[in-house]
Amino acid sequence: MRCADCSKLRTEQLDGGAGPLLKENFKALKESADAGCDLCTLWWTRLVQRYNEKGAAGYLRGFEPSGKEIDDPNVYLSGMIRPSKPQPGMFASSSEVSSGNSVWINLGIRFNLLVDLSIFADPGLIPPFPFRLFPSPPPFVAACVLLPTLSRIGTPASHVFCETWTTVDRNPGYHIGFVQHFMHHCQTRHKLCSSPFFNDAAKSELPTRLIDLGESQDRKQSHIVTTRKCKIQSPYLALSYCWGASPKRTTVLQDDNLEELHSCIVEEQLSKTHRDMFQLARDLGFRYVWIDALCIIQGNAEDWEYESKRMAQVYGNAALTIVAGRAADSSEGFLENKFRPVVGPCAVPFNDEDTMRKLGLTEAQMGNIWMSLPRSGMYGPVSERGWCFQELLLSSRALIFGKEQLTFQCQELIVQEDGSPGRPIPYRIRNPYDRGYVVDPESKTLGAQKLDDHELVRRWLVFWYKEVISLYTLRKLTNKTDVFAAISGLAQITKTKIRSRYLAGLWETDMLRGLMWAVWPKASRTAPPRRRVTTISPPQGDADTQARVVPVKAPSWSWAAIEGYVRFNAHGRYDIKYHESNWLVRPKYEGRWTRGTACHATAAHIESCELEFFGRPRRVRCLDNSAERSEYSDNFPDSFSLSTVSTYRCYVNLAPMQEDGGNDDKAASDHIVARAAIDVPEETAANFWCLLLTKYNGLILTRDGGGRFRRLGVLMKPKNSDLDVEWMMSGQEEEVCLV
Repeated sequence: MRCADCSKLRTEQLDGGAGPLLKENFKALKESADAGCDLCTLWWTRLVQRYNEKGAAGYLRGFEPSGKEIDDPNVYLSGMIRPSKPQPGMFASSSEVSSGNSVWINLGIRFNLLVDLSIFADPGLIPPFPFRLFPSPPPFVAACVLLPTLSRIGTPASHVFCETWTTVDRNPGYHIGFVQHFMHHCQTRHKLCSSPFFNDAAKSELPTRLIDLGESQDRKQSHIVTTRKCKIQSPYLALSYCWGASPKRTTVLQDDNLEELHSCIVEEQLSKTHRDMFQLARDLGFRYVWIDALCIIQGNAEDWEYESKRMAQVYGNAALTIVAGRAADSSEGFLENKFRPVVGPCAVPFNDEDTMRKLGLTEAQMGNIWMSLPRSGMYGPVSERGWCFQELLLSSRALIFGKEQLTFQCQELIVQEDGSPGRPIPYRIRNPYDRGYVVDPESKTLGAQKLDDHELVRRWLVFWYKEVISLYTLRKLTNKTDVFAAISGLAQITKTKIRSRYLAGLWETDMLRGLMWAVWPKASRTAPPRRRVTTISPPQGDADTQARVVPVKAPSWSWAAIEGYVRFNAHGRYDIKYHESNWLVRPKYEGRWTRGTACHATAAHIESCELEFFGRPRRVRCLDNSAERSEYSDNFPDSFSLSTVSTYRCYVNLAPMQEDGGNDDKAASDHIVARAAIDVPEETAANFWCLLLTKYNGLILTRDGGGRFRRLGVLMKPKNSDLDVEWMMSGQEEEVCLV
């Protein structure tokens, strides 16, 4: 049932900026919603959601939070209804999809979208809030543009717009057409996506094992094949998903069933996510799939270590990666979208007089446009897993079954099923694996550009530290010893571009800046920072032995030693700050910081690595130990939300400590030479040492009985003064061993 105002609504009235008067005030809108009008219920629900989010519930009563009455409390509609699907010849850059269709509800102002954007700068005005639009039946059963006849399936509405809504209740099989459409578009129009991933030889390299689904729909034919023996050259799909606990109760590849699964896989004994993957591959016409639980021998350390190094090839060479984003456990499956909004979509007749006149159609033949509450672009539980972070970034193309909708991603395009363009690949690197093409994050030009070697290395270093490590450290690892293995594929690719030694997550060519990472504990995302530890269970049958907690071996100077959110951009990456003229330490071995050889990009575990260099460590004492709380906002990819969170950091002020036999006037006072941020607030040390790396920053260390140093945190200037570089550099230069 609809009220008289909503019954008259047509899409033509919503388009073009200044929309129609919907209701004379908030009270009338609420009363109409309570009376059962589906559209008024939609408007009112979104209004309440919006202002609950913003903490401005006073608007609902017709007043601003300050108590001032709104001059014009009328409720208007305005919008922009434009095709947002990629069309031939429309896009000259890699930003191929414009913003999806939306309609805005405006309270207290008649808002013209095209000319009145300046109102957003006026805090006294009530901002509009959007609703998404999509046609029915779903698109991709028709051409990208409206044809002169209706010989194809669908209505004019479904021929013009690409947005849709797919759940178990509405268009449940739409994901097939969605991915086929964008895969075809990518394969035929995206130059970067068709570039070799590494080189021509690696492009054709297949995983060690694949699952052969057979030539028909007969499930009895599925089995594991060894690609080298079978000489397979066919495309395959790869799966990225959360394991959960279910693989322990279902079929996985092990040494004792290796021959059996090479003969036949009983699909009824697989987890729901694995069965969904088989079904999706068959629906898309793919014969081969790669799933880690069935293609890596579980419990076989040698096979796991070999295969874990090959994730760049596995996901990079897959025709498409399927990301089961919405499933927290592989028992749940991912094909069914069970999302149900508070208020369902509402239909409005599609009214285009030019099209009706040209084709001789009635309004009933034009079809409907549906309005809905905005849907989240978050990927779901998969966004919290460390291994899945690498898998998505390595993939040439991916179809993400997100928390509330589908997302297609390739090297030039990210688009969601509601028509919204998702955020581009972090740092706007459209093809991180093509040596010659990278897009500057601060450039307004979206086209690729040729880079010289120095600039290419600089951008890859920023990409590695600012995007890869910062986002990766937000994720969780079931096995904490996988901290290096889970990004080994990304490290291998980055190494080919930087051409430097990889030392426990840092790059030797950029060691000073690499050492200046800082812990930013985010209460809403991770637990407070702590040393990375793991639990070793007692042997089976030994019930009296308690599990042991042991540290995961990683050098103290590596971000991998800390379980917590790590950032590098807090200290900047200005070349002038880190120019060699500002260095206050020097590597011991002519440009090489260690003699160790255990650190490399393919190492699944890095147990130890000693940095050896010359510097001037100075003994300091702690004047105070104060915890500070601060509020700040941070931007994350579309798999995370924008939020304000609390951060807890431990800061200490440092003063000189009298050296044995020394005569230091400053040591006799409370003169503050530096301030330090401690990585793990609970850690305290009886002996603090400060070590300047450059004239602008350094580390806070502790020293063991053998004279070796371990990192505790980073130095920064005191609140009301500068670092006392003169005092810290007045000590004698000595060999420093940082472990």
